[in-house]
Amino acid sequence: MANIKATITPANRLLVTNYAVGGTAGSIQLSNLFDVDATNLADGAILVYKQTSAGVGKWTATTELDNEETVLEGGTF
Repeated sequence: MANIKATITPANRLLVTNYAVGGTAGSIQLSNLFDVDATNLADGAILVYKQTSAGVGKWTATTELDNEETVLEGGTF
């Protein structure tokens, strides 16, 4: 891939028109995302967003819903 160098000043606007990730689409995994903690990945696990006291959060794989703030909305039938 070619090296691209640019100088941006506050008056200029940067517009990304094409973005590519190295490798093939099949090589990208959910655990590669920086805000996903897949260490507890197991059969039947779901992703739950957990925010820390510092205000930083991650999507965490879990098989238990232990947060009293969690509401499951199944829709109207």
